[in-house]
Amino acid sequence: MGAVSANRTLRVLQQGVNEVQRAVAARRPAGVAYARVQRLIDASRQIAWMTGSAPRGGPELQVIILDGAPPSHLNSDATFQANKDGDGNVRVYVQRRSYTPLWAGMSLFHELAHVLDYLENVWRDPNSIDVSEMWAGEARAYHSEALLIDTVIADGRLLPALDELSMQGLARLLTRGIDDIGSTLHNDVVPPRHRRGQEDRERGARNVALAFAAVLATGAVPRRLEDVEDLSGLGETLRHAAETWGFPGL
Repeated sequence: MGAVSANRTLRVLQQGVNEVQRAVAARRPAGVAYARVQRLIDASRQIAWMTGSAPRGGPELQVIILDGAPPSHLNSDATFQANKDGDGNVRVYVQRRSYTPLWAGMSLFHELAHVLDYLENVWRDPNSIDVSEMWAGEARAYHSEALLIDTVIADGRLLPALDELSMQGLARLLTRGIDDIGSTLHNDVVPPRHRRGQEDRERGARNVALAFAAVLATGAVPRRLEDVEDLSGLGETLRHAAETWGFPGL
């Protein structure tokens, strides 16, 4: 899958963000966890969009579409990544790869969750090598992403499906693979209008998001994801799942 143009990537991302904003405003989901989702939506309205290979200015919330290979301090494999730069600002960097708007939006909001952690002083350094802190941040990001997928893409079907999966327990869930869980959930809860045009890399990101949502739902029992505000401990559950599945890291 080759790179697409920076302009096309920008248009896709902006469309995805706009569709997420509209869907959340229209659906008005209930549950204590949605307070953080709304803060993410509010933050997304402040994005300063840029293209290039280096940040320019700050401290606004910047999303930078890279115009070539990522700089050496970034992960060359990641399509979307949040990074704390030398000037102390946290930015989201995006490589020019083919995504559909809604799933691009999901991936971008995942990274915005890391930026929000930094802005709210929940996670002081997204580049921290503290493994427990890193996985706690990922738990918060995948949690918010799951709530958005349910609201924006799955027409409210994902969270009930996760509740049903959670009854099986974590040990049984982990006997399955990421692609098995992700593809099954996708086929069960995503309506046909949102299934078109997915590329391999997008499909992989989608399956990881859905599989880790299932892990979080199982770890949160007896609470449901929409009722979980404090994710203490679920980072280690997520880490255990990732290691069990041989997930290469974040």
